[in-house]
Amino acid sequence: MAQDINLENKKSVVTGGLMSRFNHTNIFDVDTKNFKWVNLETLFNTDPDKTYTLLGLFTKGSKFGKEPDAIIQGYKVNLPRHLLDTVEDMLDDNQVIEAIKAGKVGFKVYSYHSNTYNKDAYSVTWLDL
Repeated sequence: MAQDINLENKKSVVTGGLMSRFNHTNIFDVDTKNFKWVNLETLFNTDPDKTYTLLGLFTKGSKFGKEPDAIIQGYKVNLPRHLLDTVEDMLDDNQVIEAIKAGKVGFKVYSYHSNTYNKDAYSVTWLDL
């Protein structure tokens, strides 16, 4: 755990410590205020072969429970609920966070048929860039 001691006021400042993952901060320093929401179906139908550079990840609560989301240039992307554990694991891994910040993580959207819901669905393949 990284810890800096401020000798003037004798308070400890903990950065990236054990409990830092429980703080709700924008760890990716991306201002998404003017970003629009988009779903994977729209991205896939726009360009099924495109690789998107990941700018950040986050989870949010909704009336359906916790949901995973991605940040790409100009958009916040609703991810499918089956990626929640994966996104949470990625957010708990400092090496992954630093790779995202460095622009070295991306994804491609793929489609598949969900037999459970008898409809086409969409997910992502994570990529090293």
